Amino acid sequence: MLTAIYNIKNAGKRFGAVTEMLEKIQRGNKVQVDEGTMFGNINSAFIDIFQAFDMLDYITDQSKLIGIKMVKDMSKMAYDQYRSMRATTDRPLTDYISIFSNMKSLTETLNSNTSLDYLSSYNLDKDHFSHWSSGAKTVSAETLNSVFAHIEYSGRFNLVSINCGTGEQLLEFKRQHPDANMYAISASTYSPLEKEEYNQFNRFLLGGLKGIKSDNAAFDVAVVTPCISFTRYEDEVFAPEEKTYFDRAFSWLRRGGIMIYVVPRFCITKSMATFLAKNLDNIHIYAAPNMEGHKAVAIVGRKKESIFRELDAEAFARLRNVFNTPDLVEESEDVAFSLPKGMITIQKFRGGTLDDVQMESMMEDSAAMKDFWKEQKVEKLSENSAHPLLPFSVGQLGLVLTSGCLDGVIEETGNCSHVVKGRVVKRVDTDREFNEDGTRVQISSTTSNRVEISMFLPDGTFKCLA
Repeated sequence: MLTAIYNIKNAGKRFGAVTEMLEKIQRGNKVQVDEGTMFGNINSAFIDIFQAFDMLDYITDQSKLIGIKMVKDMSKMAYDQYRSMRATTDRPLTDYISIFSNMKSLTETLNSNTSLDYLSSYNLDKDHFSHWSSGAKTVSAETLNSVFAHIEYSGRFNLVSINCGTGEQLLEFKRQHPDANMYAISASTYSPLEKEEYNQFNRFLLGGLKGIKSDNAAFDVAVVTPCISFTRYEDEVFAPEEKTYFDRAFSWLRRGGIMIYVVPRFCITKSMATFLAKNLDNIHIYAAPNMEGHKAVAIVGRKKESIFRELDAEAFARLRNVFNTPDLVEESEDVAFSLPKGMITIQKFRGGTLDDVQMESMMEDSAAMKDFWKEQKVEKLSENSAHPLLPFSVGQLGLVLTSGCLDGVIEETGNCSHVVKGRVVKRVDTDREFNEDGTRVQISSTTSNRVEISMFLPDGTFKCLA
């Protein structure tokens, strides 16, 4: 099913569980409640629902989603009422029962809505949907330049970009940041880059993350525009694709390096916000210009130095609430980051797919072909003029042939040469002898080696000597 529908169902279950607990309190039962945890779960459930609605906005035919729009509007009213009640003090927990109970009913209504039959066909064909799901969505040069306005650096630095598309946006970025050593990974198996453009990259790898090998965490900056998981199965242990992309880039990033993670806001789920707030510090959230689709943001943070990483509660709250609080997206031009000092050498960074331009470039730069042709040259035994060989017996000639010494081009004096292919063919001769009365026959066979030499002579004639 769509992850959006799964998240709505899951949020409805949380509303139901909290409602049951508060109803027990209302009936006079003693229930121990951790209010911080309870309201945290409720806030997370509301955000999951609104993120799910935002994902559903990718649906092509909005006319079939009237029931969903109604539930969305009513959920927004319930959320505003909830926040208004939370702003007051000394309010009994049982006052929230009606809101949470209504939210449970709304999600159940949505789950029974016929619109879900349409959603189950996954007929989501808008360009930006397919681009985000396939990895063809690329971070714009405008977004990169906007983020780099907040990064202070001096000297050269290593940058890796995952899902860079054709690489054209990175080339534009390179023109403004010539000190960048650029390593790029495209989800495509074909690159339209010309040789001169390709040479602007230290490595340009095709075919996505599969087969990528990197030996050391040496990148100063990692730019990730991940594939997005739009579907999932209820019975599976779910690991969203965006986390897979983040994990890989994070492993290549040096400590103190800068992560630039560009996603739609609806992808900042509870699990991803937790992961980001544990592994990055000095987290800032910027708008991502020209990223078509729903309100994409660039989450920028520094890889923590310590291997013991605790959750940054403030960063987690900002990440989770940026969906409903647009002012959390920053616009200040003040420098917020500085790249680590010095530069670590990239020991190995390679993939498994090469295009024609890369193959041609590698052939030109590699000494392998030169070494191959060099090995084909036979060292002369003597500078003396060639003389005819002494006569060989059949056995001696067979030994020479089987050793391969008479295969190839044989040069003679006077700039003449001929091509020789020698081989030894096994020959079996059979004799039949009858006795005097012709009633019995004796069969005997003799096996011998037949020596053949095939030659193209300088005048173009062909001969086979046996």
